Amino acid sequence: MVDLSIHPNWARSSSSRRSMAYTIIIFGKPHEYSGPTTLEHYRGRSIKSFNSNHDAEKIKALFDEALAALKITRINRKSPVAVAKTLHIIAPRFFPLWDGAIARGRSCRWYRSSAAASKYIAFMNDSQTIAASLEARYKQKQGRAGLPDARNLAAALSKQCGRSKTILKYLDEYFFAKYTGRWI
Repeated sequence: MVDLSIHPNWARSSSSRRSMAYTIIIFGKPHEYSGPTTLEHYRGRSIKSFNSNHDAEKIKALFDEALAALKITRINRKSPVAVAKTLHIIAPRFFPLWDGAIARGRSCRWYRSSAAASKYIAFMNDSQTIAASLEARYKQKQGRAGLPDARNLAAALSKQCGRSKTILKYLDEYFFAKYTGRWI
């Protein structure tokens, strides 16, 4: 059983204190990320700002570090899905969600957890491309798309459903329905 906790003062403290307060606790043992300011940096970004040339190495290091931190020691298992979910909780507008079925369906499948970070970077590129394409189509058809007018597609969809979500959450729900649930 993995116990994941975020220090309670993280969200309401200053940026530097918040960075220092971020701790993941695994089986009662604290694991401090060596680059918590990096986490803070991603928290304020959206997938639109992802630049694989600039961000890939830092995200790969962060992913690998989280993979080690979230390792289930009793069965010696590392879960790239757990890492993606954790990163998404921290920065929901920047880090997309995935699972094994979604990764396979989007041609980003990993065969070893050691290769998962590179596949996640590819998945981020894929998610960014899809989000940009959907956003462009929404802007092109704004007013004629059957959606309410809004500043962007996620805001329009959120108005339509009555619940605020990020574009990455909408993509995750579509990918889950298509690849994991196979409902569509």
